[in-house]
Formats: sequence, C-alpha cells, structure tokens
Amino acid sequence: MGNIGASEIITKEPLYKRFELSSLDYSEIIEIIFYEGFVDCFCPYCGKSSIFSGKLDVNQQQEKVNTQFSLSSFPGGGGGTVKIFQKPELYSLNFYCSRHTNHILNVVYKIENGSLTKIGQSPSLFEIQRGVFKKYKTVLGENYNDLYNSIMFYSSHFGVAAFAHLRRILENYFMRMAHEQCKKESNWNEKQFREARFIEKLELLKNNLPETLIQNPRIYSIISKGIHELSEEECLLYFEAVKECVFLCLDDTIEENRRIKSKENIKTELSRIDNKLNNK
Repeated sequence: MGNIGASEIITKEPLYKRFELSSLDYSEIIEIIFYEGFVDCFCPYCGKSSIFSGKLDVNQQQEKVNTQFSLSSFPGGGGGTVKIFQKPELYSLNFYCSRHTNHILNVVYKIENGSLTKIGQSPSLFEIQRGVFKKYKTVLGENYNDLYNSIMFYSSHFGVAAFAHLRRILENYFMRMAHEQCKKESNWNEKQFREARFIEKLELLKNNLPETLIQNPRIYSIISKGIHELSEEECLLYFEAVKECVFLCLDDTIEENRRIKSKENIKTELSRIDNKLNNK
C-alpha cells in the first residue's frame, strides 16, 4: 500500500479502488476498517477546513473481528489455515466535525474476494477536495471547468477522463496564456513556434510559464500517455502526482500575480508620497 494511511484513503483515494489484502498486514487492515483517528479535510457543511474525529462502536467492532477470527481457525487447503478476512463484510465509519459535531463524514469499506474497497463516502471525495481547489477559480476563469471536471471524474473512478481535462488546462490555459504574451514581443517567431514540438514550445515560452511547469516538462507526456495508452487503473494511480503538479503551477501563477500587483501598488503609493512631498 506504500506510505498511504487510513486518513489518506478517505481524503485522496476514489471509490472502488481495490487494495489487495495480500499487500497489507493485519495491523494495516485493522487501521483502515476500524480507524478512529483524525481526518483533516474541507467540511462542505461549514464551508472551511476542519478536523474530523472518529468514534467506533466497540461492540460492533469486536463482533466483526471475532467472526473473522472464527472462520480463520478452520483448516484450509494444503494443510494450512484459511486466511483471516475471507468473509465478505461491510465496515462503516463515522467521523465528526470539530466545529459542529452534527456534521458527519461517513465512509463504507467492503472486504470481499481478497480485497478491500471503499464503496461509499458522504460527503463525497469530490465535495471535500473541492474546498482545496476552489481557490483556483479566479485565476483559471473559464478553464476552471476543466479542473472541476477532472477531479469529479477522478472521484468517480474515471482516470482517463480525469487526465484529459488536466491536459486541457496545460494546453488551453498555461500554454495559451504564455503564447499570447510572447506574441507581443518584437522578436517573436510565430512560424518557429507552430512548427516546434511540445518540449521546444516550453523552451520558447519559458519566460511566461510557471517555474514548476518548466522544471517538470514530462508532465505533458505523462498525461498524453495516460489518455492514449494507460488503463483507467493506471491513470487513477498516477493522478494525484499529476494533479499536485498542476496545483503547484497554479500556485506559482497566483504568487506571480500577487507580486505584480504588489509592485504596482507600491509604485503608485511611492509616486503619491513623492508628489505630496514635492508640493510642500
């Protein structure tokens, strides 16, 4: 399972992604299906980030564990024993918002056929992630719909479609905006740009592109390969890393816009002060 924990499955993993039980040890399975720690995420009801805390029904937990253990005691094939967690079972968890305890985050897992799957969540993954990415609406403008749709498709387990909308952001926002800026330059060679490959276009546009995009040019080839060659599951596996790269590019843009505005404001203010002092 890598470094992902119970909280990350709730806040980052889409529905119906399977975790093979053979890849988990007993303590990891227990940690996921009976997690009662904290979940740090956006609360759609409060409209702001919050900490959700879990609370288990201890009697129900013990009953389900006892059932699994009782089954595992029977001899299995080859002289061994039947592995634990072979009985199909649902596990429902509730987490309560620290701001308002009537705001509940519910997660449902299913163990069946040697795998663990998150089959239900309310509020949905999309709703709790929306609180993270809605800050990009102003900077993206009409392209915000692609970010919205990308995360919506990911949360609904459609990896290829999610990748397609991320590529549209690269092409229709970052590249288009940089291209428009470069066309204003007196020495700009439009013919050279149109005939260039994508990696060459990045180099031509680099002065008007986010630093993160310049440092990670492989993002475009990864997304394109995802659309044309990778399976849904592979796209879902790689989506978080690609999405975070796009987020960092947008953060670069926001910071650059802030710097430009600050420079303009200070220039205006210093000019006002200078005029006032000279008119004394």
